[in-house]
Amino acid sequence: MTTPPRTTRRADGDRAGLIAAHDTHAADLYDYCLWAVEDAAAAEDAVHGALLAAAAQPDLLDQPDRLRPWLYAAARKECLRAARRPGGPRFLGSAAGDEGPAASPQARQRLSLVRRAAAQLGPRDREIAELALRHGLSAAELAAILGTSTASMRAAILRISTELSAICGDDAQQLFFAWHMDAAPAALHARVLASADAPERIAHFARRANPAGRSGLPSPLPPRHRRVRALVAAFGITVLVLSSVLLADDEPTERVALNPVLNPAPAPSGNVSLDIAAPLGGTPSTKAPTPTSAAGRQDLPTQNPPGTPTGRPEQRPSAPPLPPPADSRPPARPPAPGGGSALSGSRSLQSANYPSRYVRHVQDLGRLDPVAPSSPALTKQDATFTVVAGLANPSCYSFRGTGGRYLRHYSFRLRLHADNGTPLFRQDATFCARTGSTTGTVTLESYNYPGRFIRHRNFELWVDPADNTERFRADSAFRAVSPWAS
Repeated sequence: MTTPPRTTRRADGDRAGLIAAHDTHAADLYDYCLWAVEDAAAAEDAVHGALLAAAAQPDLLDQPDRLRPWLYAAARKECLRAARRPGGPRFLGSAAGDEGPAASPQARQRLSLVRRAAAQLGPRDREIAELALRHGLSAAELAAILGTSTASMRAAILRISTELSAICGDDAQQLFFAWHMDAAPAALHARVLASADAPERIAHFARRANPAGRSGLPSPLPPRHRRVRALVAAFGITVLVLSSVLLADDEPTERVALNPVLNPAPAPSGNVSLDIAAPLGGTPSTKAPTPTSAAGRQDLPTQNPPGTPTGRPEQRPSAPPLPPPADSRPPARPPAPGGGSALSGSRSLQSANYPSRYVRHVQDLGRLDPVAPSSPALTKQDATFTVVAGLANPSCYSFRGTGGRYLRHYSFRLRLHADNGTPLFRQDATFCARTGSTTGTVTLESYNYPGRFIRHRNFELWVDPADNTERFRADSAFRAVSPWAS
């Protein structure tokens, strides 16, 4: 049987169909990829690879409804590949958008509000908002691209739209559509033309797009940690099997029960009462037996209530400790720097090892930036916080910034978010003070992640585990000083 000529050409790449796909979809694909990796060259490469992979599909270019989500899936896969290369861009590294060169002041103000709202979403929710609200992909298309069910994706889109609309005070989809769309570079069109007659290039990118998932779209790349866990589990099973064989030779009457599942260490039993003013590396309190870490630091009790929401990028404890007895008293607060009363009122937090730099937020992300008398009023306001009793524990502290929002950790990065009323938020926004590494300083320990402290890293503020080094102690020490803004 003779293959029709058009299908034969399609196998090596249909030039006319490829150019039509570029003209129809390249701009949207490039805009999404540029948003995802924030690297123009990587975004262009991803769109180029996706278009060439589609050219190898005999019937795909004739099915617009199927072609569009297929191209998004292939381009996303290319972006993930670029991010995994050494020195490659970071996939989904930002929540920022682009107003475009001709945006009015009103549009810039509205889009700034959208940025703040999007910054409060996790990376996956931000991507769903981008693809569903801004690029108009359906729940079924998104479910196929991200490898989940249509029902769960429909629920996720509804939840995200509701959250964004509540923050923005307007229809979230209209605001997202107002963002400027980045046009595809002219060089991309030239590259597609040059590759249209290169069947080996088309076949190369077709192989990269495979294997296809059940939906027929390119399947997502498996997360790196899944592959590592699979290798570790396989190695563990092999070791256990070999051990069982050796034991069976020595004791043939006994069977060795094999359990390849690696269980986490059991949570400590019993409740403890700790002195939160104890310095890093201090001795345990005499009030009750106190567990210590390998570095000799006292660990605060984790008081996560049962039913704490999950699903965040952070890894929550596998089993929350038992709550403290009803008659236990909270530990005393440490003295404020200089021997005054407990931290309270309006304060600025000065770095101990960079005294010209202060804790502040920039686009809702915690940073350590220079502040001086000549700094703009907005900079001074961003570096001023009201210290209040901890939202999760009144013996600790929370730091309220502009607009009534609070410093909290999310994915262990310090951010300024509005209180959403959940127990998880209150715990993330509570920090317990300890005596700092130098006179008059404090360190701020996460309430729900004992052993992690606020510290600056490349002048970004993170909640990192203490490593008992001089550098960490210096980077995590702060002075509560008079506020920059009244």
